[in-house]
Amino acid sequence: MAERKRFDIVIATDPRLDDGGNRSLAEQVRIHARVGYRTALLPVAADVPLLRGIDPDLADLLRTGSLELVRPDRSLRCSLLLGRGPRAIQQPQRFQPDVVADHAYLVVDEEPQPDGRGEPGDHPSHGQPADELFGLEWTWVAASPVVATTAGAVSTTGHTSPIWSEVIDADAWRTDVRHRPRPQGPIGRHAWDHVSRWPADVTALLAAYTDDPRRQVECLGGASVAAGLLGGSLPANWKVFDPDRMRPRTFLQRLAVFVYHHHPDWVDGSGRSVLEALAAGVPCVVPSYLAPVFGDAVWYGEPADAPGQIAALLDDPGTWLERREAGLTATAERFGPQHHLDRVRDLIGPPNRNWTGVGVRGSQPAPAAPAVHRIAFMSDNGHGLGHVTRLMAIARRLPADRLPVFLTLSESYAVVRDLGFPVEYFPSARKLQVRRPVWEHLFLERLCAFLDEFEPSALVIDHVNPPTSLPTIKDLYPDLRLVWCRRGLWRAGRNQAALALHSTFDQVIEPLDLASPLDRGETIRYRDVQPVLPITLLDAEELLGRQSARAELGLPADATAVLLQLTADRGPELRTMIERARDLVHAGGPAEVFAPLHVLHAHELDPVPGVRMHPVFPMSRYLHAFDAAIATAGYNTYHELMMAAVPSLFLARDTNSPDDQARRARAAQFAGAGLQIEDLFDDRSEAAVATLLHPDQRARMAAAARRFYPGNGAMAAATVVASLPSRQAEQSGHQR
Repeated sequence: MAERKRFDIVIATDPRLDDGGNRSLAEQVRIHARVGYRTALLPVAADVPLLRGIDPDLADLLRTGSLELVRPDRSLRCSLLLGRGPRAIQQPQRFQPDVVADHAYLVVDEEPQPDGRGEPGDHPSHGQPADELFGLEWTWVAASPVVATTAGAVSTTGHTSPIWSEVIDADAWRTDVRHRPRPQGPIGRHAWDHVSRWPADVTALLAAYTDDPRRQVECLGGASVAAGLLGGSLPANWKVFDPDRMRPRTFLQRLAVFVYHHHPDWVDGSGRSVLEALAAGVPCVVPSYLAPVFGDAVWYGEPADAPGQIAALLDDPGTWLERREAGLTATAERFGPQHHLDRVRDLIGPPNRNWTGVGVRGSQPAPAAPAVHRIAFMSDNGHGLGHVTRLMAIARRLPADRLPVFLTLSESYAVVRDLGFPVEYFPSARKLQVRRPVWEHLFLERLCAFLDEFEPSALVIDHVNPPTSLPTIKDLYPDLRLVWCRRGLWRAGRNQAALALHSTFDQVIEPLDLASPLDRGETIRYRDVQPVLPITLLDAEELLGRQSARAELGLPADATAVLLQLTADRGPELRTMIERARDLVHAGGPAEVFAPLHVLHAHELDPVPGVRMHPVFPMSRYLHAFDAAIATAGYNTYHELMMAAVPSLFLARDTNSPDDQARRARAAQFAGAGLQIEDLFDDRSEAAVATLLHPDQRARMAAAARRFYPGNGAMAAATVVASLPSRQAEQSGHQR
């Protein structure tokens, strides 16, 4: 039998649940890490959409190593098994967990919801599904006095209180923001957009969240339920923020008053969102039943009472400040980290040094949690995905103690999110339809807010025209290291003004271009750069084999397959290019033609007969499926095709971009690793495609590409970024 992996604490939850329970667990894990408890996450499946991602707070802890993800089929041993329920672990599972635990606590933090999953007052049988699933006898504990009263979930052990209350690090949530209450607010809330989280009728809804145009209402988490109650649209004074793009702490900094009223048949078992608002210093107006949880820290009432309470807070700065201080005091005294640490120590004792592998004698303090440095990445919108993909290539190779966060001008931001990176999107000047100087001012404000929120140690920019506000950023954030990831091969005489910012950066990383011997652009004048090999998102060994790649793309195993990786400004233009390439390929004989649907153009590109078209990212993963390719000679596509040794016909994209694609395409032909034409519609195109499809010519080009491609420089770039000394450390070194 395999040896059981050992932890102090194992948390069983569905990490995709996006209400307050997982944020609360994340807070507890931070406390565990701070004092040396080793904590694991055992994922279980609740009734949530399969496509929902991991809660961002838990994802942060997994990336930094404060929390370890364990496979459901792994045999585990722990002092405390802490389950979140009942919803998270009361569902049938596809596996039988094998956990030996000294204590198994199921924290009950919710009531059944008025949506068919249960009627208020109906309670699941005492622990039975969880007992059967884990083969353990769970002790049920309530997340608050409210749950203890309504669900009868009380502890039967003398080791701890019957209430496993919420915990929050008030110092981490508190901000220096000091609102001067104004009649217009804003007031607001953050909650799951579910019928249970909103008042049941229009009268109650508009009492709590007014439609008066003189007052601002802001919501995080969605407001479709409210819109339905109001006939399909929200009042003009409401603003709704996407929870995927803004964390609760950032949102709460905007508010003057937090208003939390919901369906009368639902009971909030933990009041997590209210606690977060209090910790952030926002006075709260909440339902009366929460009084046993928060005492005199908030104002209680029904929706009908809310207008008067809100007015009293917004119209009287003294009252507002008094309620703010009461909330801050309550969070520190009742819900602080020490409270949680004491109950864990009372239950299981100090961290088990034999399990963590740390040799510590006596009462020596536990090692501090590893320091985590955030690295910010910012990309241009570009014509494709080149800028943002190069940054993701670097970000995914950073060490565990470097946490990447993205701010991008690219409308492909969903691709960044889907690869697991926190990302925010800011539209380009063209997208906003404003003049560049106006946009620069707007972007400076947004970039400052981004830097204030994440406090990165470095900002890495992949952009041929970095924002002219960067010197201001350098003055405002003197400890921030600035890095320019700047590919070469610019068109001769182009983009010279952008290089005036060269000296603003602490480091310039230059990914090699295989066409660099032909480079005649302005960047070749600069020698104080850090060169690395060509940067691609994937390494060669990460590409699928031929048969696996074809199976995933739906391509026949034995047919000739040609990839079309073409780009254009508009959908109709791109469709015309795809149709022309298809006809040229089919003129040479039977062949499967595949064109990936580009994330920036898929919405405006209709199907093309005779061409398989699917959204695929990253396309490089499937390149071994193809016998040949016809492609635009953009940096990423070009180097990925060379890495995979796919015989390719390249053409230059005719745009105002500084990228000298014509020289890049010419370099492939000079090296014998590809072919080059000026245009798909010129006289040479038919002969060029015929050459591309000839087996002997393809073999010759593939062999030349293998000699031509030197390897991936993404890891080297990541090492440069991760190794940048802090400004303070650098100054200390200079002084010595």
